[in-house]
Amino acid sequence: MVHYTEEKTKAIKLRKNGLSYSEIIKKVKVSKSTLSYWLSNIKLNKKQQNRINKKKTLGRLKALERIKQKRKKITNFLLKKGKTDIGKISQRDLFILGIALYWAEGAKQKASDISHRVSFSNSDPKMIKTFLIWLINSCKITKEQLSFELYIHKEIDKKTVKLIKNFWLKTLKINGNFLKIRYKKHQINKLKNLKTYYGLIRIDVQKSTNFNRLIKGWILGIANNLNNNWGVV
Repeated sequence: MVHYTEEKTKAIKLRKNGLSYSEIIKKVKVSKSTLSYWLSNIKLNKKQQNRINKKKTLGRLKALERIKQKRKKITNFLLKKGKTDIGKISQRDLFILGIALYWAEGAKQKASDISHRVSFSNSDPKMIKTFLIWLINSCKITKEQLSFELYIHKEIDKKTVKLIKNFWLKTLKINGNFLKIRYKKHQINKLKNLKTYYGLIRIDVQKSTNFNRLIKGWILGIANNLNNNWGVV
């Protein structure tokens, strides 16, 4: 009983000095419910309350930082594992990969446009580069058979346009004569991050109506093969 009285007195003194419950519990070994009961009538001045609030905020920030670092560690591990899982891509892998890309993002022929050329548009530099690698290596298309158009929002300043253009020329390994710039209307405030804005690249294969039809056949071949051998999961 004497021990509890001493602990209570100590707890009250610490509270009056502006310590938080978590800080007091480290010094006074009692349950939080007991501590709350002891200190229920203790009023803190503004300075003491501000100190506790700052302590809580700092604690939350530290907790968020720990979560952030843990997430970063897991993400880095999974990215590394994912890269390892892929291994070396074979010619066959590249062939199927390119067809899948075109299936998802390429321009297909329609009943209203049965003579559409091969055309592929995207803003992801890695995807555009992968598609170009596929055209050249799997389909034996030369760069002379290709045309490139860069679509940029007209509100972008000239300096940024030049930087974006040079970025794509370097990425695609082409000279300026191959790349035409097209401007499109857009509200600048809808662009989330100009630092990662590269516009949109469109790659066209000249005189490729029949090539587009062949790609459609490849797509059907994949779809039929999956349906016949794998079915619906």
